Amino acid sequence: MIQFSVASFICFLRYLTHAHENNQENMLNSECLQMIGAMLQKCSPSIFDVNALMATHLFIESLQGQKSEIGNAQGNSALLDVLYTDIAFNFHIWARMNFQITLGHVQYLSAMIKNDRKYYRKKFGIQFFLDVVRDHYSAPDSITPEDAKTLRATLYAIVRFYLQKDVNIKEISTMIAFLASVRQENVLIEFLEMLTFHIKGKNCKDQMILLLHEPQTANLLYNYFVDKSYSTEVQE
Repeated sequence: MIQFSVASFICFLRYLTHAHENNQENMLNSECLQMIGAMLQKCSPSIFDVNALMATHLFIESLQGQKSEIGNAQGNSALLDVLYTDIAFNFHIWARMNFQITLGHVQYLSAMIKNDRKYYRKKFGIQFFLDVVRDHYSAPDSITPEDAKTLRATLYAIVRFYLQKDVNIKEISTMIAFLASVRQENVLIEFLEMLTFHIKGKNCKDQMILLLHEPQTANLLYNYFVDKSYSTEVQE
């Protein structure tokens, strides 16, 4: 009964806001979702089960489905933005959950992003996901190294998806800054491997190659070849 309570509560929120403009406006003005996000950060992983995960995804889809409705688009869009920021993309919540729950949610986010790359890239772009890797999955103590590697690979796949189109110098600089700030060699190597595979792949644009050859970027990359603190595997 306790395990189902989180799912039931989120389902209640979905029914409360479905096609109900006043309830959506009240929820937005009362900062209800921000408070729920804060509570979920303290929620025991044992009571956030697959039912709660599915309820969260259905809640997201309910608001997404109403986004374009006439007369409700603006208020609904604002509430959806809060839901994204404080719950859906809030990894202070998801990094605490059991591995299977977190992986399922990250895969769900990946599917959302692939349906609307331009929209999500503005707020949850390359820097956002690299920050998630650095802050939550570089050396986590709550999951096994193998599970952490799986989650990093899934997050890197989102980064690679973004790289397939319209890469800019700010994003390249973000990746170089990530390389410079990561101290765990396995995390560094995994990212370099992803980047190498992308550059060699058919979806890599010439623009990215040119940006990687910009003086400041190229000089920083060259440091990996001359800095003796890095292993041979990193240099390779």
